[in-house]
Amino acid sequence: MLGDPTHLWGHSEPIWAVTFSPDNRILATGSQDTAVCLWDVKTGECVATLKGHEHGIFSLCFSPDGQYLASASQDKTSRIWSMLTNEEPRILDGKHLCFV
Repeated sequence: MLGDPTHLWGHSEPIWAVTFSPDNRILATGSQDTAVCLWDVKTGECVATLKGHEHGIFSLCFSPDGQYLASASQDKTSRIWSMLTNEEPRILDGKHLCFV
């Protein structure tokens, strides 16, 4: 049985992308505000905000082991974030819109 809905407050613009980590403990959201928020599924708290994109984020995907999160943006880049450090280890720059 599902509980009451949880409201996630952290983005200043609409959310365009949502994905769960493989262990279902983290929910990642990408927004028109250019940020990725990582949410603790149990508490509903934003545990990290990942910034680096210059335009809205419309696609997110965790690696199968949950150690990395890929984000794709209207700025025509995909970024690979380490979930261990929340650092941005790699930027993939393209001439066209990217999806992950």
